[in-house]
Amino acid sequence: MRSHAFGRRVPTAFAQAIALPTTHLAVVADWDVDAVLSLLFGTKGRVSRTQYRRARLGVVGSYGIIAMLAQAAVVTADPWCLLTEMVAVLVALGLVAWCDVVVTIKRWHDLDKPAVWALLGLVPVAGWIGQSLVCAFKNGTAGANRFGPSAG
Repeated sequence: MRSHAFGRRVPTAFAQAIALPTTHLAVVADWDVDAVLSLLFGTKGRVSRTQYRRARLGVVGSYGIIAMLAQAAVVTADPWCLLTEMVAVLVALGLVAWCDVVVTIKRWHDLDKPAVWALLGLVPVAGWIGQSLVCAFKNGTAGANRFGPSAG
């Protein structure tokens, strides 16, 4: 019997050798890496309210983790090490911000609005809160719209 992990077949003997039950490998196999990458980095398509809420939760958690790492980097005495750590933090912030923008664009697509509506989040406080509430709680367009099939 073989299990799948990220699209690769993993022999049961290997799973037992590393003390990982094959049932755990089945859970990992359910993840579609291409779908996750498409969700976080591609601007085409739609996301449902549930997908949006989960993605926002992940974004907020990621921002928190990056902030803690940045705070830990500040205590470094070596300037070159500090510079390297700060560049890594900025790259991580850029990736998380891009994922945030992409998921918001796809949520506006589900509401049958163009990507320009994501700029509403740039309005200080009121725009960000308003956009978050609309995207998190308003029903999407039923069935297919000009941005693709229903997100579920």
